[in-house]
Amino acid sequence: MLRHAFKFVQSVVFLVGPQNLRSQTAVEKIGGVRVASRINGVGRECVVFEITAASVLP
Repeated sequence: MLRHAFKFVQSVVFLVGPQNLRSQTAVEKIGGVRVASRINGVGRECVVFEITAASVLP
C-alpha cells in the first residue's frame, strides 16, 4: 500500500493514540519515524509518525 501511495505523494503520516503502544511499534517496524505529538481534529492527543518515499523505496 505504501508503494502505491508513494506514486502520488512523498510522505505518509500516521496518527496513533499515545496509549496504543502496539500500533506505535508496528508503524516503527515499517519505517515510521516519530515526529511530534498533537491534538487531532476531534480534540484527542495523538502521536505523529511519518514515512517518506526515500526511506522505503530502493
